[in-house]
Amino acid sequence: MSTPVRVQLLGLPLRLAERTRRHQETLLREFQLIELADESGDSSPPVRLLRLTAELRAAYDRLGFSSREFAIPRAERDDETADLQLLVPDDRGAAVEQLLEAMDEAEKWCESGELLTLVAPPGCRALRSWFLNEIVRQVAGEPPTAWKDSSSA
Repeated sequence: MSTPVRVQLLGLPLRLAERTRRHQETLLREFQLIELADESGDSSPPVRLLRLTAELRAAYDRLGFSSREFAIPRAERDDETADLQLLVPDDRGAAVEQLLEAMDEAEKWCESGELLTLVAPPGCRALRSWFLNEIVRQVAGEPPTAWKDSSSA
């Protein structure tokens, strides 16, 4: 039985988080279209890309990133930040690591031009990496690291 762990995301830059969320949604929509194309038999996407699509969808579903509980507040200014808390089951660390790997692989597909979605801007990639690594770290019992501390690296 899993126990929820309170994950703290300290100093989350709200506008960058919104841009990152929109990019992720664009990528996931493209993967949905790939799945639909494969089901209709009209095209033949590479098998690995279809597996990656399934991995991303499964990881997002397990983590609950599409739920209403996971809402990022809207920012009025670029410098606005927020401290957010998520309840993450303690057995989800592996799912987050799988999502990190799948997102890195998806970025390679974007870079190679195999996908229509453009590569995520560097800030979005850095935020996504920090965000997901914060979950992995804190589920493992480590203390939170604020975005401002991690963004200078």
